[in-house]
Amino acid sequence: MLTRIVAWVLGVVALVVGALCFWPELFGLQRSNPYVYAVASRGVAVLVALIGVAVIAILGILGKRARRMLRPVSFWLLVFAVASGLLVYNRGWSNVAVADVKAGQITVFSWNTMGGKAGAKSIATQALEAKADVVSLPETTLAVANEIKALMAVAGHPMTVLHIAFDNDYKAHSTALLISTALGSYVLDESQGTTSTSPSIVARPERAGSPTIVAAHAISPAPDQLDVWRKDLTWLAQRCSQANVIMAGDFNATVDNTAGLGPAVMGNCGDAALKLGAASIGTWPSNLPSLLGTQIDHVFFSSEWQPVGITITPSFSDKLSDHRPVIATLVPVAN
Repeated sequence: MLTRIVAWVLGVVALVVGALCFWPELFGLQRSNPYVYAVASRGVAVLVALIGVAVIAILGILGKRARRMLRPVSFWLLVFAVASGLLVYNRGWSNVAVADVKAGQITVFSWNTMGGKAGAKSIATQALEAKADVVSLPETTLAVANEIKALMAVAGHPMTVLHIAFDNDYKAHSTALLISTALGSYVLDESQGTTSTSPSIVARPERAGSPTIVAAHAISPAPDQLDVWRKDLTWLAQRCSQANVIMAGDFNATVDNTAGLGPAVMGNCGDAALKLGAASIGTWPSNLPSLLGTQIDHVFFSSEWQPVGITITPSFSDKLSDHRPVIATLVPVAN
């Protein structure tokens, strides 16, 4: 009798914990500890659940009573693993190539360069290969950004550089944004403020009809910094409450974490990777297999735009950065 009661209690606990870890946004917990981390990597969640099932199976072999008590836990772990696996599958892990050039298209290259560790030449080379019109570079100094600008100008792709640094010595507190001069003139819009610890840039167009461009960098959600992290995400979501916005960078948040910050994925903005079926490709850390990583680097877009291409290179290491670059091509909805 006692074994059945314990089994029932353990089964209920496993069900509740599994539900909270699988879909914390249903309960408004997606930005609360520990559920912030529970949804960080769905691939890791599947792996951990399957390891749990294996451990329970071994314990069951060692004792009949343990097998009976833990059977419900094993069942709910399997349900959790299957549900998480289906979510990984549905969100997708395939890059989408751009079929043809369309009028008004904008290609965004976003990369947290780990304090410029990748070097200006490598960053410029990849941005040029992507034919990027917008280059969002969290953790990149003004000196490196100007080197990139010079290299791209020599290649016939002139760019405007905007930059904010909170700390000239600590490179993580520096963000650079390069915008093709073909998109018109852009100026730093300081009236909208910025994020808390690592800066974000709001670039306002001087040509009517051009999008506002945001280079984003939210603080990471360390347990003692969750309030600041939530504040950063709220500020970024508010930038996406405006019309005609393209926002790219390191958000230190998955699309699960940003749920509830507005009617869309991030404020009023959609996510290019989620829209095109590449949202299960982890962008950090780059030295883990992409399906075990977490996608915290995004290109978000307002309703005036739609994504037609996405590239997050799965085969990458931390030799250049601990983040994978994200390349997304957007076209005006009118197209």
